[in-house]
Amino acid sequence: MPELDPQGALTEVRRRRAQALDEGSAPWPRRFVAALVLACLTIGAARDADMNWLVPWMVILLGLASQLRGVRLPRTGRSRRWAVAWGAALIGAGWLGVVVMHLARTADWPLPGTIGGVVAALVVVFGVGPLQAREARSLRG
Repeated sequence: MPELDPQGALTEVRRRRAQALDEGSAPWPRRFVAALVLACLTIGAARDADMNWLVPWMVILLGLASQLRGVRLPRTGRSRRWAVAWGAALIGAGWLGVVVMHLARTADWPLPGTIGGVVAALVVVFGVGPLQAREARSLRG
């Protein structure tokens, strides 16, 4: 790396800080939201196909996938509240999927697990995703 003058060094520090803020405070990429939706549908379909052994593996893989972020910014009080909100909404999506699955099962609908998975996926897309994006914006200060 070539020698930088003091002004050039300050410019480089600002550029790298802005780059870290951009990456660390980005909302979930579309591919991660798509993976969450696909996981909800897969878990529901696995329940319908009596492949219950697959459900814990999907939950473990989702947990590991959620840790795949390059830059982690320190949380602020405001961002912690948003993180708790979207975490609670994610748990709520799972519970709502289970409730809808049981209601569909008692109504004797075909593929009740898949129906519950679709409901959970819709909650992820329209509820959890926007909350996580709001939390990411709050990291900027």
